[in-house]
Amino acid sequence: GNGFEPWIKWAEQQKRPVLLISHEYSNTGAPMALLWMAESMKKIGLSPLIVSMSSGNLQSEITRKGIENIVVTLFPSPVRLEYEVERQWLSRFFEAFDFVLFNCIIGLCWSADLPKISKPCICWIHDGPCAMKNVFVTSRLTESISRMSLVYAVSQFTIDAFAPHCDKSVEFRMYPYGVADIEDNSCKCCVEQSGEETNTIRFLMPGQITKRKGHHILMDAIMSMPEEYRKKSKFVFAGPKSEAERDLYERVCDYAEKNENVEYRGELPHDKFIKLYDEVDVVLCPSLEDPLPIVCAEALSKG
Repeated sequence: GNGFEPWIKWAEQQKRPVLLISHEYSNTGAPMALLWMAESMKKIGLSPLIVSMSSGNLQSEITRKGIENIVVTLFPSPVRLEYEVERQWLSRFFEAFDFVLFNCIIGLCWSADLPKISKPCICWIHDGPCAMKNVFVTSRLTESISRMSLVYAVSQFTIDAFAPHCDKSVEFRMYPYGVADIEDNSCKCCVEQSGEETNTIRFLMPGQITKRKGHHILMDAIMSMPEEYRKKSKFVFAGPKSEAERDLYERVCDYAEKNENVEYRGELPHDKFIKLYDEVDVVLCPSLEDPLPIVCAEALSKG
């Protein structure tokens, strides 16, 4: 609990402190959108602090951009003896800010275990129906949503996924994220830039390696292609692994190692990742579900 005290004092010294809560610091959609929001807030005079439930490679980028950030791994749990002490410290922590924004459904549902907060609480949901498979979410969603002053969703797909599980009095509002303008290099085909034969088509499969993103479907699809077409194609996978689905990550690595026309670039900082669009001809998004993929918006902006 005492770990919050320096940040409570920090918030008290700011004119307009705001608290932004993420589930992780990965170079993926929701955390990236939250970083962009924090940058916009800072430009208009707010003082954002981002809190994540786990560390990740995006944290260094957040720090480089001058956004305060911390990792909080221990949240109130009734099974721990320190439960009440933790709840009281977190309540004090939250009350030090002008408002609190929850950027992930897990963090939002975790708030149901906290005492009610007098400051405005806002949620900005980036999840889809898959989140409803989590018992933690389904058992706390109604209570958590009812505590929010405003409820935003990135797409109609998200609203349709969560509205049926909430009280009818809850008003969902649409708030898609915005992506930064990407310099257009005339969208030249990669084969023109690299000097390779023009009959080679390069595909990019971006995204965290999870079954929801459809990596397993794409790998099966590649192997089902007629050999003559497969030999004329190059596939680039790029994105962080998920510890919860490590078996799929290992399959992707093994797949790239055994197939010369498949390459796995791993997790890349966003400034390096966006350069991949200039290396490929086609961006793939075979997700089983996806509320509003940032990579699709970026790919469209590149033409």
